[in-house]
Parts: sequence; C-alpha cells; structure tokens
Amino acid sequence: MNTIFGIDNLLNKLQGEGTLFWDTFFSTYSNIYIWIPMLFVLFCILIKNNTIKNFMLVIGILFFIVILSEFAVTPLLEFLSGNNSWNLNVISSHTTDILSIVLFISYIIKKKSLTTSLLLWTVLNIYSGIYLNEFSSRDITLSVIFGIAIGIMASLLYKFIRKKQRSANRDWISTQYTKSGYLVSDVHFLLVMLYGTIALVPIISFL
Repeated sequence: MNTIFGIDNLLNKLQGEGTLFWDTFFSTYSNIYIWIPMLFVLFCILIKNNTIKNFMLVIGILFFIVILSEFAVTPLLEFLSGNNSWNLNVISSHTTDILSIVLFISYIIKKKSLTTSLLLWTVLNIYSGIYLNEFSSRDITLSVIFGIAIGIMASLLYKFIRKKQRSANRDWISTQYTKSGYLVSDVHFLLVMLYGTIALVPIISFL
C-alpha cells in the first residue's frame, strides 16, 4: 500500500500546469479518432498473417480483454472505493484496455522494435490522462497494475490454446518473418503509421 501511495505522489508531480500547446497536444494524442488509420492497418495485418481460425482466436481474446476490464476490474475497484480508506475513483478502463492489448499484441507478433514502440506509445498515452487530469494518479497506477495483469493473462490464454494446435510451437527462422510468422514488412508499415501519426499530433496542435 505504501508503494502505491509513493507512486501516487510521484505521478501527481507530473500533472500539467496548463499551456495551450500542450493542452491541445495531449488532447489530440488521447483522441481515439486520430489513431483509426493505424488501428485499421493493425487489423489488416492480423487478418493477413493469420488463418481464419487463429484470427478469430485473436479477436476473441481481444474481446475478452475489454470485457474483463469493463465488467470485472472496474466493479471491483468501485467496490473497494466504498469499503476502505483509499477513497478511490473509478479505475481508468481506457488505460487498462490499452496496456493489456499492447502487451497481448506484442506477444503474438514478437518483434522487439514493435514492442518497444507500442510501449512508448502507451506510456505517452497514459501520461496524457495524467496531464489532462482526466483521472487521478492513483487511478492510473491501479489501471497500469491491472492492465499488466490482464495482458499477461490474455497472452497465457493464447499460448495455452495455441499449444493445442499443430503449428503452435513452430518458430519462423527467416529475416522476412517474425518468430511468430508475421511479415516483417507488415510490422515496419505499422511502425510507419504509428510514428507518422505521432509526428502529425504536434502539427495539428499548432493549427
């Protein structure tokens, strides 16, 4: 508990004091609509690099992540907020969803550059919530903890189900594919969309 309060105090210091540029920057960055092109590319990559059966498995687990966050974790935190001295607000399911999905996607694609980039993208996304004071720092801290837990749980579930399939343990040894069989060129295109969108955010902020 003391550790959580310590993190809480640290995050409080990261809250923005309010400038027009940074307010616009983080407001734009946290807007889901600006990321739709990148998410569409990710969706296409999942379709292209999976069989129909495995694609449905991935989509099913993504739904599992969202449902677990919305209908299990949030009510749990709401229950705790009324039954202890923490006086918690509602957990940021947005943060929990993003972090757990990023961990899961990173696990199934298995490309270090993508994993690093998505985690950095997630950190900035989380900070945007702190800067804009949309959630308390303690909510964010707990959201990160649950996001990591759900992401690991989803990855283990995927691994368990894939072990039942014949190709579950197949490693792709090629410079054209990741270890899990995704085309490296597709991953690079996703990274171009990711960093291209990030570069677009400050331009929009100046307008």
